[in-house]
Amino acid sequence: MEKRFEMGPEIFIIGHARSGTTVLTHILNTDPEVCILQEAEIYWYQDVSHYADVFNRRGLQRKRTWQKGHYVPPGVPNHVTGKQALSELSKYYRRVGDKVALGPSRTEQMAIWDFFARNYFSATYIFTFRNPLQATISMRRMFPGNSYTEILDTWIMSVALMMRFMSFLPNVCAIPMERYSERVFHSLNERLGTNAVISGAAIHEANQFDRSALPDLTEEEDEKLIKCEIIYKNLIDAWDEKNLSFYSASNLYSYFGDTFRDLDAAFSPSVEAEVNGFGRVNPALIDPRRAVLAAYAQTPLALPDWQKAAESYVTDFPNDGFGHYIFAIMLYQNSPSDCERALTEFDAAENCGYVPFWVKYNRAYVYKMLGNHAQATQDMREALLLNPDHADAQKMLALWTA
Repeated sequence: MEKRFEMGPEIFIIGHARSGTTVLTHILNTDPEVCILQEAEIYWYQDVSHYADVFNRRGLQRKRTWQKGHYVPPGVPNHVTGKQALSELSKYYRRVGDKVALGPSRTEQMAIWDFFARNYFSATYIFTFRNPLQATISMRRMFPGNSYTEILDTWIMSVALMMRFMSFLPNVCAIPMERYSERVFHSLNERLGTNAVISGAAIHEANQFDRSALPDLTEEEDEKLIKCEIIYKNLIDAWDEKNLSFYSASNLYSYFGDTFRDLDAAFSPSVEAEVNGFGRVNPALIDPRRAVLAAYAQTPLALPDWQKAAESYVTDFPNDGFGHYIFAIMLYQNSPSDCERALTEFDAAENCGYVPFWVKYNRAYVYKMLGNHAQATQDMREALLLNPDHADAQKMLALWTA
């Protein structure tokens, strides 16, 4: 008997940064029955408790406006996990989901494929992608600390992820940012069964740049960009506006295989991985407990289950400086009686190579709480040598040495 796939209630928008994911999310959220969160990162925070509180606090920290998608509404209980929050949201909206923007140096995003394929096989996925030259210029402005190689690898991984989803999952479509139009979004409405308000004002032509906008591009990076541009042209040539996919390819299965080989050829040889494999990643970096550490770094909630998760994490991954650092902060902020232990964790973070400024800056406060004025002052002085412009460090050192 033929297997029939029904469309699940979830909609996930996935694309590399600066590929139009935000515009698409805003348009779909104009439907009163749709609520797509903005970078809720459910794939990462799936097991983090009190997720609604985490997400809403992050929205406040980023000074986001109170619009649908920026915050979880009050009907979702605060104590639930990230995955449970999405289920709770579906009690109020017919279609719910998340927008995922892929960025450079985001190792945890390696977990995306496994998470969605296991948990949301029949969901609808909308992938966006953009001309690699325009995407590289725009992403470099957003991520000035990342190299062109890292940015182009993000573009490659995004396209590879799109191809993998399209090959395996039943309800996947793709829209190039350069093809955004009222006609295309009307087609998307029909496909999704949504009633989003489509206005030409919301679909504006992105700024177009040429290679002169990348004056510091090396010869090797330019060769990589050229490979990406060839892949992009092949994608555009095969893209079908009616079906929002690549059905114009004469043999879709062979087309996917050929595209994967092209992506592999463009991927950085310095990375110990093939695009098809999505990397051999340090397991510590995609461990679910690390998401708890990341959540605490953003919203320091004093939760016993978070502290237990952090403690077990540093036990299992003793060489992760970030883990020791966050666990140390948890200890001294939430349990003043654990200050001595916090010092041990800060020392471990320093020995593992975590950012020296933050270790010394926060460890200084612990020494101060323990009454060790000399060591507190020394740590704060050393922190200021590393970051002379840090206002709070300047203020505290002046107060302690007055």
